[in-house]
Amino acid sequence: MYQDIDKFYYPMNEASRGIGLIIVNHFKHMRTYRAGAQFEEENLSELFTFMGLEVRLEQELTSERMIKLLTDTASDPRLKNDSILAVAISSHGDEAGLLGIDNRSVSVIRIREIFNGKNCPNLVSKPKFILLNGCRGKKTEERIECDNLDTPKQLSTTWSDFFIAYSCSMGLVSLRSNLRGSLFISVFLSAYKDFGKTIPLDLMMVIVNRKIISETTSAESTQSCSWESSCTRALYIPPFDSIMTPVVAQPPAPDDSFKLVWATCKKGIQGPNQMSTPGGVITTPDGVIYITDSASKCIWVYSSDGEPMYQDMKPKTYQQLSL
Repeated sequence: MYQDIDKFYYPMNEASRGIGLIIVNHFKHMRTYRAGAQFEEENLSELFTFMGLEVRLEQELTSERMIKLLTDTASDPRLKNDSILAVAISSHGDEAGLLGIDNRSVSVIRIREIFNGKNCPNLVSKPKFILLNGCRGKKTEERIECDNLDTPKQLSTTWSDFFIAYSCSMGLVSLRSNLRGSLFISVFLSAYKDFGKTIPLDLMMVIVNRKIISETTSAESTQSCSWESSCTRALYIPPFDSIMTPVVAQPPAPDDSFKLVWATCKKGIQGPNQMSTPGGVITTPDGVIYITDSASKCIWVYSSDGEPMYQDMKPKTYQQLSL
């Protein structure tokens, strides 16, 4: 049942990765001005850029304009060819949702409704990653002392394939610094840089949560993030620079480049997972060689002089290379 593990991951190898929509409300010139919000813009833009998304940044929106922007994004025709949609909203919030600068909230249910399978058919069976940073109430989170510190068909429904990350739990405030903006956003960016290439999003949220709690252990107020998922696959969003798109769609017949790679493999320098027989070869115009390994399902990349340059353990990106 679990022989083809790639079927349990959302595909991320399309040329068009997706849109990264960012809304940051500063509440400028207001009593409720969110000092440090400029760092949230920078961190979120950097995060979505690392994810290979087309960053679209908006700020200072009323609740009505927020809903219109989200609705317009849901009807964008490019979504049909995209792998994922990511939406990040950073603002004041309450138990109902995130606030526009008119102090009216846009609920999480409303956001999900805009992008669900009925209203946004171009995203059916595709992941919708929604990151919400803002208070969800007025209470501060309490600290509890603890001695133990190491404690075959596409499946989709109207409300499936959402992954929603919240900066805090329901009813609690979300911490923000004048010098770094949102604690949640800055920690998330740091965790993605360190682990985005190796683990899916649900495991990354565990790391983010532990980091936030550890950073606020000695602070006056503490915080823990939360998340919910209706995904039908593991949501793995590797940094875009780790996805290599083949230059040639169909590999040529084995030639001298094949012999070069074969000789290199015979030297036993291809890495810790030994490769028995090459599954396919492509030589790009700059002399870089891509080779599939049908046995261990790896991709090995060699320079023109036969030196190994890169290994990727996710063969779904390169299935078209197989001979």
